[in-house]
Amino acid sequence: MNEILQKDLTRIIPNLSSSIDADDLLRHSIDALNPNRVFQPIKNWPKLPKIVVRPKSTDEVVKIMRFASKQGIPVLPWGGGTGVMGAAVSTESGIILDLKSLNTIQYIDPIAQLTEVGAGIVLKDLNNSLKSHGMFLAHDPWSLPIATLGGAISTNGVGYLAGKYGPMGEQVIGLEVVLPSG
Repeated sequence: MNEILQKDLTRIIPNLSSSIDADDLLRHSIDALNPNRVFQPIKNWPKLPKIVVRPKSTDEVVKIMRFASKQGIPVLPWGGGTGVMGAAVSTESGIILDLKSLNTIQYIDPIAQLTEVGAGIVLKDLNNSLKSHGMFLAHDPWSLPIATLGGAISTNGVGYLAGKYGPMGEQVIGLEVVLPSG
């Protein structure tokens, strides 16, 4: 079944990076929060995903989401997996959308104090790039070296500077999003 899904997605996106390796699926089925800490242990939960896909562009995300929507396959976005809120726990077997390859910086504008970056950029890498322009990321969770911006935004993450600058959502002025329909 997983092989068929992988072939279907490869037909749509010929160079799509994907994995159906058991270890990769297991690693992407939960985040840093052990589900048993919060939820009663449930047999066969979390569910293993069918496939992990690693899109390299927004266009690839659009194609994956359109396909999944038409096929009724659940999709779970994945950043660094560092969250401790259970936001990346796979409750249905479907597609894990690993966004770490969307890690480019489109621009940094020190005068306007704005930057446009991909969801998969690691927070520490973004902060290092901002420093060279006299700026800094006003979000510094314990997971700074491995957490991604998309994950921090989607969970409205807080870090040590949240008291001064607010949670991540208050630091975002715009987003480009792909809807579940693609």
